[in-house]
Amino acid sequence: MEVRVESSRLIKPIDCHPPPSTDRVHIVPLNVFDKVTMNLHVAVIFLFRPPPALPSNADFERGLAEALSSYREFAGRLVADGDGNPVIVLNDAGALFVEATADLPLPLEPSPALRRFLPSTDGGDAGDAVAQVQLTRFACGSLAVGFSWHHRVADGHGAGNFLVAWGFACRGIPFPPPFRDRSAVAVRREPLEIRFDHRNTEYYFNADDDGYNSPVDDDVAMVKVHFTPEFVAYLRTESEAPTKFEAVVAQLWRAATRARELSEREITHLVISVDGRRRMNPPLSSEYFGNLVLWAVPRSAAGDLVHQPLRHAASIIREEIAKLDAGYFQSFVDFANSGAVEAEKLVPAAEREGSALWPGLDVASWLRLPFSEVDFGGGRPFQVTPAYVPVEGLVAILPGEDGGVDAYVNMFDRYAENFRRFCRRSD
Repeated sequence: MEVRVESSRLIKPIDCHPPPSTDRVHIVPLNVFDKVTMNLHVAVIFLFRPPPALPSNADFERGLAEALSSYREFAGRLVADGDGNPVIVLNDAGALFVEATADLPLPLEPSPALRRFLPSTDGGDAGDAVAQVQLTRFACGSLAVGFSWHHRVADGHGAGNFLVAWGFACRGIPFPPPFRDRSAVAVRREPLEIRFDHRNTEYYFNADDDGYNSPVDDDVAMVKVHFTPEFVAYLRTESEAPTKFEAVVAQLWRAATRARELSEREITHLVISVDGRRRMNPPLSSEYFGNLVLWAVPRSAAGDLVHQPLRHAASIIREEIAKLDAGYFQSFVDFANSGAVEAEKLVPAAEREGSALWPGLDVASWLRLPFSEVDFGGGRPFQVTPAYVPVEGLVAILPGEDGGVDAYVNMFDRYAENFRRFCRRSD
């Protein structure tokens, strides 16, 4: 069983939406939200069952070119300007488009094998592509669409909007243009009003820090845990959580703490991505294309998580997320534009390296992302999965096919089975 690459090329935008400048290459500076996020590619894989007729690869290519004409950043390149600042060059160099075939069975199980459904680049023009696509056709007629993009160009919500637009273009349906003014969402106040400790949340001091360290040296398993609608309802009742996200994450946090066998006094934490589009004042358009995410960081002693009721974990999560209101986001903008980051040589916390987030978890919610709305002409995906990344502690929360919740959690192999068992416990 293998995945065979049949072709690879760059797809450029068509000219239905000309670039902002026609007399020179247009440069888009990154704002403070773009600069503070992860400096790497992230990926998602969509699986589609064969309807009477899935779109042809030529249809996908045509739709991609049309979508790129509005989302020009995904056809550009991320570079450093003369002063070393990261910028996006809208040069229409193109997105990478790979065609492949496979004789693997479906559905796909979480494992390192998932990387075969994403483009593999060897550098050069293709390796520099901000957006990269691989279409993998299966003998049964099903299709995998692997999509990766550079996180500094867009967050998950922005990438989801692009994918939905690509689907509209494939079906010949007009789609709304993105809101692309990155400078408008990161305007500092005069005078500055910095009310929170951003030096120890979004940034950290030690540039030589090797990142998070774990006492465990083991392979990382990607564990998928499904929470049925009934069990989610039970967790919400037990946790007194107003949202399914808070209830499920509280359960995952306790289960990971038990499975890892942390000492009772050890402090464990979560890093939860929080989308600021609806939290800004005034709220920002959902069509904003860029990054607008900061992080809530709940903390607790391991013993308190394990021995106290589930509502204890949920309340800590809820309180920390609630702190990230419009005032917090604006305080971050003021701090990041104050000159302190450069003067003190602060480093974005998202860039900390390491193969483990021990004893914490990094949680991304895909529950409200537009991924499940992607439709290229053959219906919506029957499975959406994050790509495998060999970093222990990564968590992605997705809608389940039955209305429940799917959680993809990276755990060391030696703890994976106990983690699954603790996730299902009702105490």
